This record gives sequence, C-alpha cells and structure tokens, in this order.
Amino acid sequence: MRTATSQPAVERAATAFVALTGAASTVLLVTQDHRAPGTPAWLLPALAVLGAAVPLITMLVRPRPSHRVLLVAFPLAAACHSAVVGAADGGLPLKLLLGLSIAVSLLVCVRVTLLRAEASENRPRNRF
Repeated sequence: MRTATSQPAVERAATAFVALTGAASTVLLVTQDHRAPGTPAWLLPALAVLGAAVPLITMLVRPRPSHRVLLVAFPLAAACHSAVVGAADGGLPLKLLLGLSIAVSLLVCVRVTLLRAEASENRPRNRF
C-alpha cells in the first residue's frame, strides 16, 4: 500500500535527477564545443538549462504539484533535452546524461498518467 508521502518523494527524486543531469550536460556543452555546424553557441546550453529548470521550478513553487503541472513540466524537460541530443555532436557522456534524463522524464509522465487513471477509476460517478 502506498503512503501519501511516497508519491511526491518519487517526483522530487526525479526532479533532482533531471536538474542534476541538465546542469552536468550544460557544463559539458559550455566547456567543450559539441554543437552542430550552423547552431548558435548559446542555444544548446540554454535548452539544457531550460530542461533542467522547468521541473525544478515547479517543485520549488509547489511542493505537491498537481498531475497536470507534472504532465507539462516533465515532457517539456524531455523535449528540451532531446533537442540538445539531436543538435549536439557530443560524445557518449553527453548523450548518456541527456538520454537518462529523457528516460526519467518519460517514466514520470507514465507514472503520473497511471496515477490519474487509478484516481479516476476510484472516483464515484454521478449516476442518475
């Protein structure tokens, strides 16, 4: 049986992981030139920071965010990090960090969707 405190703990851990991998990938992008030709130098680090910051800000602003907020924040983080992976000519460490961040973000989305489905299944329906 799940406790009420274990559910936000998973989202907090995922947020911390996505934020740390985003910060580490930003350091890799700034210290090494991993951009594809024609890509502005500021774009990839900005996308990595945005992908790390959005879930972190949602957790700092609202300690127990709603499912809707999580279903916006984590896909946005996954989209930003996948854009960086697609546009960067980086090596294995960069792709591994961002790939793990994308995987965690998508797993949080699946988990939140399943929790919403379970909650709506248990909700009493208005029957006439």
